[in-house]
Amino acid sequence: MVEEAAHAHQLAAQAKGLRLVIDSQSATVEADPEKLRSIIDNLISNAVKFTPPGGVVTVSARAVAGEAIIEVQDSGPDVPTEERESIFNLFFRGRRPENTTASGAVRVKGSGLGLAIARELVEAHGGQIAVVAGGAGGHFRVTLPRRSARGLADAA
Repeated sequence: MVEEAAHAHQLAAQAKGLRLVIDSQSATVEADPEKLRSIIDNLISNAVKFTPPGGVVTVSARAVAGEAIIEVQDSGPDVPTEERESIFNLFFRGRRPENTTASGAVRVKGSGLGLAIARELVEAHGGQIAVVAGGAGGHFRVTLPRRSARGLADAA
């Protein structure tokens, strides 16, 4: 699913001269496939939008114990520390007053819905979504239980 979602953004990435790198391992997750795809789609879409031309967007997925971890990292501007929680709120858009990013790229305007929707869907599946601090660029990590709470209760 990660590869399919990334493929849908390949044309937009190519148009900006971005390199889209996919590093996914096979893992099974008990989740609503459409909602899971929406989570991945929102994260990749943001990465493609906010990465300056010639940059790199990396999407990775792996299973660690009972969890599935999906990460989307880009070479665009980092998420400011003071906005790392707020960006998941409905209609929130960065507070940077000028119309350019620190790297000089033209700032991209959005609706402020994508990350809020992603968080709602992740939490509905018993998971977590967060900005990963440190390093250059935007870096988001989604952690989902591989088995739903209902599936675990049924197994007990």
